[in-house]
Amino acid sequence: MPVVAKVVSAWVGVGGDSPQTGMYFQGAIAEAWASADTTAAAAAVRAFWNSSVTILSTVVTVQVRGTCSVYDEESGVLLDEVPGTTPAAVNGTASGAFSAAAGACVTWRTTVFHQSRRITGRTFLVPAGGTALQSDGTLATTPLGALQTASNNLIAAGPPTFGVWHRPHGSPGVDGLFAPAASATITDQTAVLRSRR
Repeated sequence: MPVVAKVVSAWVGVGGDSPQTGMYFQGAIAEAWASADTTAAAAAVRAFWNSSVTILSTVVTVQVRGTCSVYDEESGVLLDEVPGTTPAAVNGTASGAFSAAAGACVTWRTTVFHQSRRITGRTFLVPAGGTALQSDGTLATTPLGALQTASNNLIAAGPPTFGVWHRPHGSPGVDGLFAPAASATITDQTAVLRSRR
């Protein structure tokens, strides 16, 4: 049975109840996930954040965890917790005033259709520091370009392969499906994050 691994990034300095970002991967062998996969996936996510520091406010520290939760792709049942190497934390470099709820959003697009819809996902980089914004409130060109490059590199970094997990409905479910990310889209408009999970 194919499995999906979740890499968690914990956010410090942004308030809330232990905010985090989850990103999903599948190994070169879809039915297996090893410690080396955890290390590689965590390093790829850390590289994504590290290449995006000019977006993130200086109040932000992002710590990628060195253990992956591994799930059955179809049912969503938690199968294992696989440790690897914990990468170094990443600190935002965008200084100046900021809105705690506003920043950038990456839309991950796949080529997979499921239940008559294309599978897509999103990752928020919030809050953005003042120097990441232009005078009209949109994202500045240089940080925006850095984020696009970081996103493209994350897609190309595998294996393990980064993608979007269509989570199964019910418990246990029967319709979960992992789709590799094929492209990333980022607009220069700021995005508002209403809650973190």
